[in-house]
Amino acid sequence: MLKIVNTEKLIELGRGTRFGHQWSGKRCLAKTRHGTRCKNPAVSGKERCRMHGGKSTGPSTVEGKCSVVFRTAINSQEMDGDHPYQTSLRG
Repeated sequence: MLKIVNTEKLIELGRGTRFGHQWSGKRCLAKTRHGTRCKNPAVSGKERCRMHGGKSTGPSTVEGKCSVVFRTAINSQEMDGDHPYQTSLRG
């Protein structure tokens, strides 16, 4: 047998857990393509939501880790010519 549910009561009970504009939890600090702040909740213990890198644990493959080291070296101008990708990417 079907029970009739009071929808207004259910709506009121759920108001405290919604992610509306008055939600008091921590929001993502990333900026969107429009230049506004992201409205998603931040991952627990992080400053970004899951879509902006909050769940990221960094590169896991050898190639990914090598790429991070290489990009850091390019940005810091510490390239000494020993990196195998240096000639192909920098010319």
